[in-house]
Amino acid sequence: MNMHHRLPPEPDWTQLCARYEGSGLLRRDVDVDTAAKLALGCLGYLSVPCYTCTFAAPKTNFAARHELETAAMAAAIWSRVFARHGARIVSPVVRLDGTWAANDLRDRSLLYPSPGQGRSAFLLRRCDLVVVPPIDGWRESVGVWRDACWALERNMRVLLIQPNEEGL
Repeated sequence: MNMHHRLPPEPDWTQLCARYEGSGLLRRDVDVDTAAKLALGCLGYLSVPCYTCTFAAPKTNFAARHELETAAMAAAIWSRVFARHGARIVSPVVRLDGTWAANDLRDRSLLYPSPGQGRSAFLLRRCDLVVVPPIDGWRESVGVWRDACWALERNMRVLLIQPNEEGL
């Protein structure tokens, strides 16, 4: 049976970790040094919670903008952490932060309409691995979940960085 068969559409990290245990594709609690070594010679994709496609009530453009700025700041910090270790890590949130000011940020489907599509797909398709830092909300983020599942379905490594790494 294919390991990728019927990955749930909503985040279920316990099931995903159990399914890929021992495969080498999904690694939990990876420290930054190890992640940077695994990323050497590769292009890594930094998946951070931002656009989750699920929210209780429509957010104002201001609230959506604040969420994007917060995610962009966290992504920028983690990108610098990896850069100091010599790893090349890119993030769609850092790249989009300056370009979405005029857009309707309430339409979260623009970034994650379905796995491997949307504005982040251009970067994700060109990367060799996905890195998930322990930023608040990552476990619940449909966007992070879809990035990880999309990568695993294509035999790309997914690294879940251990909490409290680098004091962040």
